[in-house]
Amino acid sequence: MNTDQLPYTAELQRKAIHIAALVIPVSLLVLGRSTALMIFVPLAVAALAIDFAGQRFQGVRSIIERLFSFVMRPEELPPIGSRLVFNGATWMCVSAAVCAFFFTEPIAASGLVMVMIGDGAAAVFGRRFGKHRYPGSNKSWEGSLAFFVFGVLGSLPLLFSL
Repeated sequence: MNTDQLPYTAELQRKAIHIAALVIPVSLLVLGRSTALMIFVPLAVAALAIDFAGQRFQGVRSIIERLFSFVMRPEELPPIGSRLVFNGATWMCVSAAVCAFFFTEPIAASGLVMVMIGDGAAAVFGRRFGKHRYPGSNKSWEGSLAFFVFGVLGSLPLLFSL
């Protein structure tokens, strides 16, 4: 087991953010692709800029730590000036923009829903019930199965709406 993991309660808080982020695929469906892209692209650029600034400037880093460190993994807060690491929220913002650009609304939204729900389920179930680890990893078969089951169940309603 990785000793650098978040405490389980912080992991649950982090996954609650995943559920709240479902507003992203919902907004894609409600607003349409063009309007969503006008929101998602600047949001992705801002997230990338904030991550970059937070890893290069102590003042920005202090604000990020004050607001979000309780749900950030240790590897998402590398030492100032070290290699650039993007956090999960930044990856989600970039993914939303890329999916909205390349795919139709239902396909993009279902993919985003699958990742948001699946990742949350994988972390919660993998941490709680994961007994069979992948070699050299703290990831488990149980977490992967939870990702698949919950991700598919979460995205099916959108896929059936095609």
